[in-house]
Amino acid sequence: MPVKLIDIINSFDKILDVAGVEAPRQNVERMLEKILGLSKVDLYLDPKRQVSDEDAAQLRGLIDRRLNNEPLQYILGETEFYGIRLKCDRRALIPRPETEFVVSKGLNLIKDKKGLNILDLACGSGNISIAMAASSPYQNYYASDLSLDAVSLARENAELNDLADRIEFHQGNLFEPFKKKDIVFDMILANPPYIKESELAKLHEQVRKYEPQLALTSGQDGMDFIRQMLTEAPEYLNRRAYLIFEVAFDQMDTIRDLAENETKFDVVEVVEDYSGIERVIVLRMGE
Repeated sequence: MPVKLIDIINSFDKILDVAGVEAPRQNVERMLEKILGLSKVDLYLDPKRQVSDEDAAQLRGLIDRRLNNEPLQYILGETEFYGIRLKCDRRALIPRPETEFVVSKGLNLIKDKKGLNILDLACGSGNISIAMAASSPYQNYYASDLSLDAVSLARENAELNDLADRIEFHQGNLFEPFKKKDIVFDMILANPPYIKESELAKLHEQVRKYEPQLALTSGQDGMDFIRQMLTEAPEYLNRRAYLIFEVAFDQMDTIRDLAENETKFDVVEVVEDYSGIERVIVLRMGE
């Protein structure tokens, strides 16, 4: 029997709220937007609008998945990052707002330039390289990841945003795909795995249970990938090229010291995220 849309919203809002789901009403609205093909405003325009039994049953299925702590982005199959729409599923990490700082710093540094070689390392869903290519299309973009599943998703996202011909994708660990290629980069951007393995069990279930561990953890101190990247990157970078990447909330001092004292990089800038946490570091190859 059909039921009023507003009653469904209120009912499932309460169910998710009691279960402790963050932003419960927004979750219900997003699910209904997808099922009904309506905007958020349209959900509330007609107070008499009813929902069919079929659509209500579909919503209940999505709600059950959310009650099992499956991330909303995986349930919807999509997310937004830096103003672009991306497919989102368990093949790759869900793009976070903090990573947008990596993109914005990269774009600021290549403003008014063309023909640069830019690498999205550990690309995951391809969010960084796709956002870069959408905003600054006249560069040569490359993206790589150890996970073949992630690379597959990244390719699909490039096609979704009509950028498949602007980004060259590769599968392999760190710089392995480029060892036999005659290419050096003017910029490398990355959101590397940086969580301590011992911290994995402490993560929220929606992260620990659903997102790929390969994209989350990196050794006992969370620094394995970053150390190797800092060691190997100079071989693949032009003189005065940039390396920009995201770090954990408690790693910046260690990474700054490592970069200044044990690598060929100079620290250009440290960027705080929306919460005032030092989240992104900008390095540049020395002379």
